[in-house]
Amino acid sequence: MPSRALVLDANILIRPVLGRRVRRLLEAHVDNISFFIPETAYGEAEEHLAALVPGRGGDPAKALISLRSMATLGTVVSQDLYGDFESEARRR
Repeated sequence: MPSRALVLDANILIRPVLGRRVRRLLEAHVDNISFFIPETAYGEAEEHLAALVPGRGGDPAKALISLRSMATLGTVVSQDLYGDFESEARRR
């Protein structure tokens, strides 16, 4: 397991679906960094993509497939796992 970890938020999940740069960065570092995706961030990304993609002339169904593909680069974690640390993280 990589010694570094990074939590991905909804914005970072959306960017690889809409472009290429962030996708290449995540794919380049997946062997060195453990990516964690809070389930709430994943849900937000799905919701926002549904609104963003049609405005850019894209297919929402294809965007969701791409989002699911990006999620395989990390581990989706439930709030049960990280909820106890939320208040401390917000203080930082």
